[in-house]
Amino acid sequence: MKEQRKQSWAKWRDLISEQQQSGKSIAGFCRERGLREWQFQEWISLSGQQIEIRLKGGRSLVVGSGFDAQHLWALLAVLESEA
Repeated sequence: MKEQRKQSWAKWRDLISEQQQSGKSIAGFCRERGLREWQFQEWISLSGQQIEIRLKGGRSLVVGSGFDAQHLWALLAVLESEA
């Protein structure tokens, strides 16, 4: 189940990024891809609540948007030294 959730997040994160880079409206992008616009909008709002930081070695760290910056720097220092 956990792997399936990761794959779902990755899929939607890629789609959101692709839509933003395309310059197309969400409605137009969804129409072209056969996606439900309401579902796309939901994923956009969910992704806005978290920040993903891609680390060395293909790892990533996801934190809430209100995560304390000092804790984040400390955590990154530890994680990056382990890579």
